[in-house]
Amino acid sequence: MAVYALWNNKGGVGKSYLTFQIAAEYARTHPAENVLVIDLCPQANSSSMLLGGIEHGERILNELATGTPRRTIAGYIEERIVSPYINPNAGSAYVHQVSRYNHWIPQNLHLVVGDEELEVLTSRVQGATNPGPGDAWRIVHSWISDLIADIRHSWNVENSTVFIDCNPSFSIYTELAMSASDRLIIPFSADGSSKRAVRAVLSLLFGIRRTGTGRQSEFFLNSQRYRMSVPEIYSYVGNRLTSANMSTASAFRTVVNEIGSEPDS
Repeated sequence: MAVYALWNNKGGVGKSYLTFQIAAEYARTHPAENVLVIDLCPQANSSSMLLGGIEHGERILNELATGTPRRTIAGYIEERIVSPYINPNAGSAYVHQVSRYNHWIPQNLHLVVGDEELEVLTSRVQGATNPGPGDAWRIVHSWISDLIADIRHSWNVENSTVFIDCNPSFSIYTELAMSASDRLIIPFSADGSSKRAVRAVLSLLFGIRRTGTGRQSEFFLNSQRYRMSVPEIYSYVGNRLTSANMSTASAFRTVVNEIGSEPDS
């Protein structure tokens, strides 16, 4: 049972909708397993869809985000910021059974709700990585792994399948998601900007240089330094493909083939 991150370094490729669809279907077809979604995107679109859609879902999101205490991913991050290098083992307080709010969702699907407040907390999270103990970067980049472990412990299970919806930009929250994940699902649309975004993913996560003098990301270098794993690419998911004559249009098919032939993909 793996932890899947859904990410591309480009917005508008259907990442949140795919998270919603995959997680709900996986929960439906695995009724004996508790399934977890962690929404690490400040837009919280996958949370809104899971909780009931545009009106009902947004109302629930607002209630959870304005409650005291704040039972969203931002509430969890705020708790970690207070004492960034000690795990409070409080992650289970931030998970919600989705069917309590949306009866169409299987009862075994659970959610750590997204929150726009993540944007406000970004600089404070980054500040926790330095100064601090010598391995501050590693500890902070383990926060989401700690969250998953806390929730699994509350369920009295060693493993469960997790889906993480990520911010399109390579923000600190995307880094935390990558450090917590085993597998990476990359949604893409068949255009040139998606091809460039996939190249950025390969560079940022795996240190693949586009040129001989290209710099490698701090995330890649620190992951190597602290021997922290990064997710393996599990699949590319094509979205919004243009078709012609019952097949993908040739120009778009060419882009798809080019994406699939990128190094280490």
